[in-house]
Amino acid sequence: MKYFNLVTVFMLLILFSACSGKKERRGPDYDKIKAELNLDEATLKKFDAITQKYDQERGKYFSEAKASGNMDRVKMLEKLEMFFEEQNTEMAEVLTPEQLEKFKEFINKSVPKSPNYSDKLLAEMKDSLQMNADQEKIFTAINNTFVQSFIDAHDKYHGNNEAAKQYWNQFDGERKKAIKAVLSEDQYAVYLKLSEKEGFVGRE
Repeated sequence: MKYFNLVTVFMLLILFSACSGKKERRGPDYDKIKAELNLDEATLKKFDAITQKYDQERGKYFSEAKASGNMDRVKMLEKLEMFFEEQNTEMAEVLTPEQLEKFKEFINKSVPKSPNYSDKLLAEMKDSLQMNADQEKIFTAINNTFVQSFIDAHDKYHGNNEAAKQYWNQFDGERKKAIKAVLSEDQYAVYLKLSEKEGFVGRE
């Protein structure tokens, strides 16, 4: 296995740096999807109750995180995804299967997703690369830094998928440099092949 220098790795991590913004998070514009779903009055009332409930829970969570000074955007994004998953579960009790499918599609297009590899691909990478404990720890730190850097640059690409893709590619390039310093040549070749399975995913 190739010997790697931890100082070199963490110097490479510094290259991910980007300025974070302070804009308040906004939820999806539910009025857009309500028109498409053609909800009756009773269903509309339940729909609004559910969305308002989770808007309030998200707002409370972010306010408490900000007040505590614990604004870890990676963890906050994971929490955000959890809120919408729970909301979808409640919506399943209100909407028809066809309406629910449209609603989920709307949420997927409207809500920011983690820019990192999916959990499934990360698990495949860790299994295929057969990293030792130190390698796996640094591999995870590098990916977390990639995610944090992309999220922190949000204000620079907000609403512009092309700009977002450019930032994603830039940070992904630095991520690969850092990972290359950690893995052996054979491991890195496997990693590059696996990394081709997923790339930048924009939002509408």
